[in-house]
Amino acid sequence: MDGVISDTQTIHSRIWSEVMAGYGVQIEPAEITLRYAGAKSREIFTDILAQYGLEKHLEEALREKDRLYALRAGDGVMPVEGAPELIRRLARDGRDLAVASGGGRENVEWVLQTLKLRQYFPVVVTASDVEHGKPSPDLFLLAAQMMRRDPVECIVIEDSRNGMLAARLAGMYCIGLVADPEDHTTYPADRLVESLTELKAEDF
Repeated sequence: MDGVISDTQTIHSRIWSEVMAGYGVQIEPAEITLRYAGAKSREIFTDILAQYGLEKHLEEALREKDRLYALRAGDGVMPVEGAPELIRRLARDGRDLAVASGGGRENVEWVLQTLKLRQYFPVVVTASDVEHGKPSPDLFLLAAQMMRRDPVECIVIEDSRNGMLAARLAGMYCIGLVADPEDHTTYPADRLVESLTELKAEDF
């Protein structure tokens, strides 16, 4: 969802960076996006805090992240360019659609409702539904199971490296939404696009 349907990944990464700065750890939002986008918040903070011997602050950091996100998200959530149109077109074509997000259930549901897109997704899988977040394939495999589809029948659209790795591990075709569609070294997707507006009905 974040970074593919809603333009919220940058908000998450800035807040993670801000929270860590409060513990004296400087990590840029862009680095957080590259390394951790798609993973659960608990997994992200556990990994970063452990690198600096700050594990005791895990619960505190999670609460602060949630507090700041509640404040920032209230400023307005915007869709990623081309996302609503693509979703509606695929729904009209009779495609089975699912959201498989590393975010929390409450936040995912709220964003989809805010963007008036919830009705297009009969299946919504979130971090609370699986043990491991991306790059584990758990989210995608559960979504396929709930749609009663074989993983090889599924197409994933992902903006994060972790999500692309998860799609590959799930055995699914992956379209990567990235700023540099030539960077196949960083992004292990089957196809890279710069905008969702590049995608046509026949791509699915």
